[in-house]
Amino acid sequence: MHRALALAIALGLATLSATPAVAQSETASPAARLDEAAAPAGVAPDIIVVMVDDLGYLPDQRVLDRLPHTRELWLDGGLRFEQMYDQSPLCAPSRVSMLTGKNTLNHGVVRNDPRPFDDSQTVTAALQQAGYHTYMAGKYLNRYDGSVVPPGWDRTFMLKSEARPSFWRDGRSVAYPGRFSDDVIRQQAVRSLRRAPLDQPLLAWVSMGAPHVCESDGAQCYEPEVMPRDQGAQACATIPLSRPPSYTIRTNPLEVRAMPPWPAGWRLRRVCESLLVVDRTVAQLVAAQAERDRPAWFILLSDNGVSWGQKGFSLKHTPPATRAPFYVAGPGLAPGSTTALTSKIDIAPTMAALVGLELPWADGTSFLPLLRGEPFQGRSELLEVMPRSNDLGYAGWDALRTPQHRFIRWDIDQRELYDLAADPWEQQNLVSEEPALAARMEARLDELLAASASETAS
Repeated sequence: MHRALALAIALGLATLSATPAVAQSETASPAARLDEAAAPAGVAPDIIVVMVDDLGYLPDQRVLDRLPHTRELWLDGGLRFEQMYDQSPLCAPSRVSMLTGKNTLNHGVVRNDPRPFDDSQTVTAALQQAGYHTYMAGKYLNRYDGSVVPPGWDRTFMLKSEARPSFWRDGRSVAYPGRFSDDVIRQQAVRSLRRAPLDQPLLAWVSMGAPHVCESDGAQCYEPEVMPRDQGAQACATIPLSRPPSYTIRTNPLEVRAMPPWPAGWRLRRVCESLLVVDRTVAQLVAAQAERDRPAWFILLSDNGVSWGQKGFSLKHTPPATRAPFYVAGPGLAPGSTTALTSKIDIAPTMAALVGLELPWADGTSFLPLLRGEPFQGRSELLEVMPRSNDLGYAGWDALRTPQHRFIRWDIDQRELYDLAADPWEQQNLVSEEPALAARMEARLDELLAASASETAS
């Protein structure tokens, strides 16, 4: 293991336990476990979050496996969550759910419009109040006015526009003409980590733009922009296309963006190339964290998943897009994977629990027992909701997911029911064959939606 990586992880220690615990993982290998050297008891851990934008879940990890530093830290040295789901697979709603731990209908950000967001109730605000130095670099929320530093952050370097690119640095507009935005984020994130005070624990939130599809004024764009130095990179040259059993180029009638003419499968080469700058960022963050000589946890996630051709859906805001990659690396955590059912609203409560805090406003629940190697069954159910968008034109839907089944209800009076054990790619709709089960799940879905609405009203 790379020396800086080994040092950064070996020092990681949550204040809830004076001795590291090994997470129970179905695929963990004792020979591959992280160095469990003891750190001083009671030292609050640093937390470093690396978020990417619109990265789909792939069972074989074929994209992330080609990023050497990402692979070493998380795929080889961390815990993979195979059943982590967005409540709402769209940028702003999902990001607010991760920051607050609230249900989408509770925090109110149901589209890429942050105005309903109460940003005083976030895990960052709680950590800052507990004595953490907090900084973020990169994309915060769509259409967010960064001229005022939001609550919960000591320092911000917030993306304003990718076109120039330009940023809000602690409320002041700065531009970097001729630079690639993710490379600017890399530089500023690492610099902020190196300059962070050593006498305070740290929360770093590094939010990259890759692999979000390029912006286009003309033809529809389905692939990301790639930094010039990474175009044609050998590491990504032979990456296979993604073509799961449910893949089709026949555009789903409920989709507003036509499928690209890629019958062989979804193209991943440029996705991989776009993430190479993220991989360099990871390497430099690990090295800078080792210089801090403090405890550390590292989290990798995407703001939301994408469909990449499943059932004729191209990108996000659709039912196949709720599943998203999520990894944690930390002290005494056995490398491997877990199939425990978890939701993005559980992330903020877990981050708070790492340092002994609770978020009284959160709807999510902590999965810290899983990270500490304690018995953890995961959720018995979770809510998924994507209200109709009047500005983007897509249909609305909501869903109830359990470890065994998924019930989906569209706002055009269409219903779907799937047996996830027998049909993980959701190709056989059982609504007609299992009407009683569909009715029970729909009734429970209505209960959860009503509870979320009650929270919003209160």
